[in-house]
Amino acid sequence: FDDCCKLMHNYYLLEDTLPDQVVIVKNSKDIVNAKKEGKLAVIMSTQGADIFERDLRLITILQKLHMKIVQLTYNQQGNLGSGVYEPVDGGLTRFGQQCIYEMNRVGILIDLSHVGLRTSMDAMETSRDPVIFSHSSAKALCGHRRNATDEQIRACGKTGGVVCACPH
Repeated sequence: FDDCCKLMHNYYLLEDTLPDQVVIVKNSKDIVNAKKEGKLAVIMSTQGADIFERDLRLITILQKLHMKIVQLTYNQQGNLGSGVYEPVDGGLTRFGQQCIYEMNRVGILIDLSHVGLRTSMDAMETSRDPVIFSHSSAKALCGHRRNATDEQIRACGKTGGVVCACPH
């Protein structure tokens, strides 16, 4: 959590020192305005959620600092569930369920890239808000283990979410 806050601070310094070039995204209008003004729109996100350190209060703190997207795991087992490189995917943990409830409550988007199959399916079943696979392509087109199966793609669509294309 401490390292995450320090990194976020660096992006805020960038916005402070280059306000004519960089904006930290606080809402969707910031993206539209940045495009109109030719600015770089920085969306705060994570790869992995161990930054929560088993403390749900940290989710709200990060949301207030404009964290917009949280990826549940990064390849390996984490506090919230299993990553795609785990030999056994144990699914979403109880803490993972609680984190999803809290992220839904405060408006943080859940990213399932790098998340194991069972964990991602559990997450989509748990979340009442849309989820995304921000950088996972279709496994049927490219068999990379990080790409989404047809089952995951259909389940993501049912949440109202999207699977973004990734060139691998």
